[in-house]
Formats: sequence, C-alpha cells, structure tokens
Amino acid sequence: MIDLIREKKATYGSNFEAIAKSWCKIICLELSPEDVAEMMALMKECRIKAIKEKLNGDAMLSTAQAQELKAALEDSQKDKAAYMWIAENYEEYQTL
Repeated sequence: MIDLIREKKATYGSNFEAIAKSWCKIICLELSPEDVAEMMALMKECRIKAIKEKLNGDAMLSTAQAQELKAALEDSQKDKAAYMWIAENYEEYQTL
C-alpha cells in the first residue's frame, strides 16, 4: 500500500492541506489534513457501496461492464485503505 501512496503522491502531490483550506470555506469549520484523508476515505466507502449495489442488482450488465465495475471496486477499495492509512499516519505520509 505504501508504494501506491508514494505513487499517488508523486503524481498528485501532497495537497491535503490545500484541500482542507478550500473545504473550510464551504463548511465553516477548521479541518486538518488528517480530516481530509478520512473524509476522502468516506467518499470512497460510498463509491464502494454504490458499485457493489450495481454489481449485485443489475442483471443486465454485460460481461465488459461487470469487469469494469469490478476493477473500479478494487481501485476504490485500495484508495480507501490508502486514505485511511494517511489519516492515521500523516506525519509518516509527509516523509514519503
């Protein structure tokens, strides 16, 4: 998982602080970078639930659509785990 986090950080940068500042403007609360990571994990959790519901409830899915959803599910599960790791280990995340 650390390799995935390192790869994503290299691609997107470390922008949890910037996200926290921008979200604060909307919700009128002070957020930490750890809060942002946890909130992103919650977003992924919602996405995972939606994908599972679609996979279990849509009998009309083609094989290709089902494979695409399964790949998206796996990706979202990895992302959720990575976000939770960042939320719990932000100081270490900063050193990656």
